[in-house]
Amino acid sequence: MAQHRENDYIIPVLLVLYDYRDGCYMDIIKDKVSDYIGLSEEDLVPYQSRNPSEPRYRQIVGNLISHTNPELFQYIEMSIEDKKTKYILNKSGISFVENNLLSIKGKELGSAKNDAILNDFGVTNPEKNSNDQKIIKIAETKGIDKRPPSDMNVHSVIADMYGHKCQYATFIGEEHQTFIGSDGKPYMVIHHIIPMSARKDFFPKNLDVATNLVCLCPNCHERIHHGNNDEKREILKVLYDNYIRQLNSDGLYIGFETLLKKYY
Repeated sequence: MAQHRENDYIIPVLLVLYDYRDGCYMDIIKDKVSDYIGLSEEDLVPYQSRNPSEPRYRQIVGNLISHTNPELFQYIEMSIEDKKTKYILNKSGISFVENNLLSIKGKELGSAKNDAILNDFGVTNPEKNSNDQKIIKIAETKGIDKRPPSDMNVHSVIADMYGHKCQYATFIGEEHQTFIGSDGKPYMVIHHIIPMSARKDFFPKNLDVATNLVCLCPNCHERIHHGNNDEKREILKVLYDNYIRQLNSDGLYIGFETLLKKYY
């Protein structure tokens, strides 16, 4: 059995919350979610880039919830009790579980079954990322008949996808100027959000993939590597907030403070 994806835990989380109708905390959800999904050996191995003592399935469930996955949170409300966040099914969530999920309660769920159930009930798969579809479409126009391999083809596709514009500038509502490169287009640097120097922490995952790449102007690229601490934090936080779900969709999990340390 392969490692489960973030999307696979949506239904198990809903079933746990149905069991705790008055709501429960994150730790309880992590403790109980394994009652509703068969875990593989890979699910039990920690991500060394996160908490090396916590099984990765718990880390993934934590990401699913802390990033307020929209497919899940259409059915969930939050409240603060004793300075902790409590999660509870809303009316739509209770109705969704009672009308659609009680028949599978107690059965082991795998990726294919989860996908079928979610699709049947109108919950889209967040891993079918719109950026990923753009990458594939642009790759096809370049004569690449599948998602580009991890080489300079990927970098070229990323630059084209973002129109040779600095993405940090776009996110903060600015437009950063650069010079015209030898190809006649504005020169941009394709930057690894999680730096390649961290690849040992993610092995066997490959960091030189489209989901980990962002288009930056040369000035921002130099600032993120060689600027002062405040500049690094400012730029990285914007990129992290906009790309973390895309990274998670490719099985790349990392907290912001951990990512920041990779740049020192």
